[in-house]
Amino acid sequence: VGTTMTDLGAVNTKPAASEIASLSGTAIPKREPLSKQKEHVKVLEKGKPEDAMEGVAGVKQPLPPQPLNGMINKAGGKVRLTFKLEEDSLWIGTKTRTEKI
Repeated sequence: VGTTMTDLGAVNTKPAASEIASLSGTAIPKREPLSKQKEHVKVLEKGKPEDAMEGVAGVKQPLPPQPLNGMINKAGGKVRLTFKLEEDSLWIGTKTRTEKI
């Protein structure tokens, strides 16, 4: 609707090498790995919480019916995650409040 044949033909043409070279200079910057980010490094320096749950690398497990304990938020407070499968929701709970995501 409202497109001319020349516009349609321009879409099908390959870009020139100079256009490709100019676009490659504006590539997406590499993202810093999560383990190197400032907030994550602070958590790693504190060490693993004593009540952290065990995980198995490389194995897919269903979401648990009980809350996941032993995690901390960026402020250093203990947090538990509860998956409500019947509501398709995630709850983040601390000592003082619970937030539905």
